[in-house]
Amino acid sequence: MIAKFYRTIGDRKAMKEALRTYLSSAQLDEEMTVQLLRLYAEDGETSLFCKQYERYANLLETELGLKPSDEIRELGASIIST
Repeated sequence: MIAKFYRTIGDRKAMKEALRTYLSSAQLDEEMTVQLLRLYAEDGETSLFCKQYERYANLLETELGLKPSDEIRELGASIIST
């Protein structure tokens, strides 16, 4: 909800911080991870994107034995390949 507020007022920096804070305690929340990854991608923050992507993918594999969703993998492929 807070991230949505920051998106509404156009404060991308605050939105990223709100998402990072939330994800520090809900690390496997895919919806919020996608939002943060999209922000990084849109803002050209490739290294932050890669770090977040790897952190999420590794945690998902370690904790649940799963791979990221198709949406996240496609987003990752589009950023990492550029």
